[in-house]
Amino acid sequence: MYVRSVFNNAVQGCQKGIVEMKEMHKQRNSNIELLRIIAMFMIIASHYPHGLSGTDLGYGANRYFYSIFTAFGQVGVGIFLLIMGYFMIDQKMTLKRFLRLYLDVICYSIVVFVLFAAFGRQYITLKLILKSFLPLLYVNWWYFTTYVIIMLFSPWLNKMLKSLEIDEYKKLIVDLVVVFTVSRFAYGSLSDSFSGFAFGKLIPCFNLYVIGAYLKLWHDQPHITRGGGHQSSINCSRFQFLLHKVFGADGKVKKNILLSTIGLLLYVGIIGTVIFAGHFLNVEKLMQKYSYFVVLESPFVVFIVYELFLVAIKSKPFFTPFINKVASSTFGIYLIHEHQLMAVWLFPVLLKNVELYQTKWFIPSAIASVVVVFIVCSIIDLLRQKLLSGVKEKVISWIDSRYSLINH
Repeated sequence: MYVRSVFNNAVQGCQKGIVEMKEMHKQRNSNIELLRIIAMFMIIASHYPHGLSGTDLGYGANRYFYSIFTAFGQVGVGIFLLIMGYFMIDQKMTLKRFLRLYLDVICYSIVVFVLFAAFGRQYITLKLILKSFLPLLYVNWWYFTTYVIIMLFSPWLNKMLKSLEIDEYKKLIVDLVVVFTVSRFAYGSLSDSFSGFAFGKLIPCFNLYVIGAYLKLWHDQPHITRGGGHQSSINCSRFQFLLHKVFGADGKVKKNILLSTIGLLLYVGIIGTVIFAGHFLNVEKLMQKYSYFVVLESPFVVFIVYELFLVAIKSKPFFTPFINKVASSTFGIYLIHEHQLMAVWLFPVLLKNVELYQTKWFIPSAIASVVVVFIVCSIIDLLRQKLLSGVKEKVISWIDSRYSLINH
């Protein structure tokens, strides 16, 4: 009886542990969710200079701060793209998944338009109405349009990426980095070579998606090859092995913290050097060359994003409901503050960034504005989730059921 009792207790303990592990697995890792929040702060910061492009930027601390704020946006976007690849590689493209995003987009697109029209902030035209009701086709939010395009092709893209062995995958990444990242310095930004902002960003976004998927599939663990044998994640050519060591995909997280810090310092340092050199040499074009470093194709952006993401996934996982809840509002924050009507009113008119630029209050007001915009937009989106989530799910279920009937 005693042996049976011990055995039963052991079985129950194992079952409880399995249930707890499953529950933890269902929860989002707050390391990654915290990274989402940081990335959104960077994106808002990059949007703060809206309205300043047509003004005399002059020279000094405000000009440098303006340039750094602008540069942070690409790092933030890159983080979201790596997160997309990391999770979407194991997800199926479904109508419900698309609708959950699109209904949020159409909600904010129409509501913000109605509010601006109602309060006389915007002259109503047929084109504006069409853009408000068809945000995807009119590319009102370039990131969302690019996200949907990648999502549509993800079933085939994921199948191809999963079929690659680690050597092949690393060669693919090296080729993508060399062709579309390093070479951009010789040939200019890829976005200049395409018609349309969203499509100009598509290839750099695709590259970061591939890297994010790699980190999910092959990061720092032994894997089974298609032939059945085991293969180490560092079993690759000498060049790829060197990249693996330098980028810190193996080893302790402290290495990635150090590398990401060095990358960020170099990033802001080079931008400052170019601006200051342009000023002292009295060459305005040289002062504008920092833009070559602040695009998604920039080697600095790719390196920083990669290292920051490694810090998140290699650190000990933790789960904090508050962080996860706030992180769930980041997409809404983006949709609200970067709406086509909101963007040209929020920072230049409401927060008066143009008026403050030539004053000593520009930097503290910029930092405060970013924090306030994040908090206010987060609260709005969390309220929307609470009030409309039930309606949203009913609409999704209704559309999905009709779609299923048509397909059958």
